[in-house]
This record gives sequence, C-alpha cells and structure tokens, in this order.
Amino acid sequence: MNAEERKLRAQLGAEMSWAKTVDRTARAAPGSRAAEARFDKQARETHWDASEEQIAKVAENLRRAHYRRMGLASAKKRRLAREKQADGH
Repeated sequence: MNAEERKLRAQLGAEMSWAKTVDRTARAAPGSRAAEARFDKQARETHWDASEEQIAKVAENLRRAHYRRMGLASAKKRRLAREKQADGH
C-alpha cells in the first residue's frame, strides 16, 4: 500500500468513525479540555504571580494565537498548492 492509499484508508476510517458518533461535542470534549489545560498551564508558568483573571486572559490570548498560527499555516499551504497547480505541476 502506497502513501496515497494509506491516506485514503485513514480518511475513510475517520469518516466512518464520525458517522457512528451521535454526540460530537461529547466525543471531542476530552481533547478540548486538554488543549485548554495546556494554555492555562503555559499562562501560569509564564506569569506565576498573576491573578486568576489575568491567567484567564493570558490563556485566552495563547489559545487565539495558536489558532491564528494554524490558520496562517493553512493559508500558506493553500497558496503553495495553488501556485504549484498554476505552474502545471
């Protein structure tokens, strides 16, 4: 099985798994909690003497920065794919 077939097989498995999931929020909750905990931990490590309100604000900024970083990477990847397609590759 080549890399493309493995990718397609994995995508098929993911789609079937999500198709069997009725409560998507509940299924994703552990990952969401883990991500939020990571931002909270990072905020506390960086600002160990901050108040709970300040920690919450810093964690929120860290979360937003993370998703903006992912968005930027995605936009770059899409642009490179368009450029590659336009070049005829």
